[in-house]
Amino acid sequence: MSDKTTQPKHSRLSPSKACIWMQCPGMIALTKDLPPDESSKYAAEGTLAHALLEKCLKDGTQPDQHIGEEIADTDKGLTGEVTEDMALAVRYATDWVRTRAEQCAGKIITERKVDIVPGIGKEFGIQGTTDITIVSAIDDTLIVADYKHGAGVAVSATENDQMYLYAYGILADKVLGSAVATCSNIEMTIIQPRINLPNKHSTTTITRDELLMFIERVKQRQKEIAAGSTELHDGTWCKKGFCRARKENICPLLRKNTEDGLKMVGAAALVKIPNASALDGSALARVLDVKKAVVDFFEACEERALKLAEDGQNVPGYSLKEAWGNREWKDEDVVLATFGDIATKKAVLSPAQLEKVKGVDKAKVAELTEKKLKGYKLEKTK
Repeated sequence: MSDKTTQPKHSRLSPSKACIWMQCPGMIALTKDLPPDESSKYAAEGTLAHALLEKCLKDGTQPDQHIGEEIADTDKGLTGEVTEDMALAVRYATDWVRTRAEQCAGKIITERKVDIVPGIGKEFGIQGTTDITIVSAIDDTLIVADYKHGAGVAVSATENDQMYLYAYGILADKVLGSAVATCSNIEMTIIQPRINLPNKHSTTTITRDELLMFIERVKQRQKEIAAGSTELHDGTWCKKGFCRARKENICPLLRKNTEDGLKMVGAAALVKIPNASALDGSALARVLDVKKAVVDFFEACEERALKLAEDGQNVPGYSLKEAWGNREWKDEDVVLATFGDIATKKAVLSPAQLEKVKGVDKAKVAELTEKKLKGYKLEKTK
């Protein structure tokens, strides 16, 4: 979810980063003096997709009805156009939410701002905004869903600290009060329509007691962080959680582990890794000279580790995970028979494709083509 929180300006325990600070409390102290991370165009697109999702669920409209219209997030001061790609992704989310609400005769609540855990001082309170809440009318289940517009990293709802925090925030919501007081089961779903996997959402269910036990661990971490904990631990959360300390190359633990690994493979020249921004042209040239050899070596190690894992051998800290390709038609003739012309799209052949067509005048193709400068790349001089 775009972390549209109501946190005070100086609060540092963001629910979206809970996967990091719950495992590595020292990260908070390590990154406290870094300037705010720059927002990307992808984050902005995700924020607007959230705004479209909220609008459709409130208005009862479909996302594709808004293609070409301007959508805005007034809290963040963002505006943009609803694209076909955005509408398609949000349509998956709206369909899922409406279907799930119908199944349990539940009421849909969008973008609910919640106070999750009170602060220790003004820097360490935990607040957030849940994308979707559904309170079932036919059983004792609370349903909390989070929409993620990103297409790069698949996120699971299982043992997801961010989702646990949002769910507890709803349970602790004083306004909702009696509506959630009897909920003993918590169903949490992450909806990620643009991810390149067969399943576009991930769901897990825990009990209220399990959630309360998790919150006790959160409160203990909160105390440790407020006391200035410098305890660091590396793991999958470093990369998946987009840790600033990792990104800015300031984590001493990751640096030590990298240096130890380089010593093991005999890359002595790289053991003391500097920041790239500190290198001049000559130093950069020396690094680039060995890049291919180093990359080839690590790729060979990766292939070797995969083979060992496939053969059932242990590679500590790593496990096999299914790699799915893009969806393919089972039978294109059946697709055409079912959907007709709407299943096909006419497109102009590329110059290279057209030149391969029998009888085409390649000279005429050359007259009608051009090459555009897209940028530059470094090339080793002889």
